[in-house]
Amino acid sequence: MGNSNIPVVLVLSIEIILSAFPIRTGAQQAEHRPGIEISASGCGILYQSSFATDNFLGVEFAVRNKWGNFACWQAGARVWLDPVLPELFGRILFTEHIGAWTPAAGIEVGATGSPDFGDGSQLLRETRQAMLRDAGPLYLSSYVAPLSFTFKHDWGLRIAEINFGSHLKNLGRTLRLSISIITISKTM
Repeated sequence: MGNSNIPVVLVLSIEIILSAFPIRTGAQQAEHRPGIEISASGCGILYQSSFATDNFLGVEFAVRNKWGNFACWQAGARVWLDPVLPELFGRILFTEHIGAWTPAAGIEVGATGSPDFGDGSQLLRETRQAMLRDAGPLYLSSYVAPLSFTFKHDWGLRIAEINFGSHLKNLGRTLRLSISIITISKTM
């Protein structure tokens, strides 16, 4: 029996490596305006615990600003739809500019409500509900945006931004994979 998660882990590892270690040459650098970036995206999340999974779609709004040449901070909010579940987050990112390509990788910390895995079968209902109560509201995740591009120095497009992490209380018991499908940004 093979492990079906190996291709997913391999793809995520390659994306993280490509985003974290870009090669820079002087001829490839583009000028980028300083300022605050405002962004909006459509996203989806998959929650996984030992006995249940849940997924839903939502929207994300964020602001970002630079710290020096290669680092920036970002803060924002997500609203997951059906059920409505608000979430606040902050990120520290390391970025690179190679022409129009602007990959980023970093760490995200946030506060969220608990996912609703539903009642499910009676066999594991009590265990599943106990795990949800024990998850806590804070989470930690890695962030990677390998398909990030800047156009006309102040417009941005990011495709398939990936967050993978867990709630901090009982780390690893509840996993979360969030993907921002498409993000559009404007630097002011």
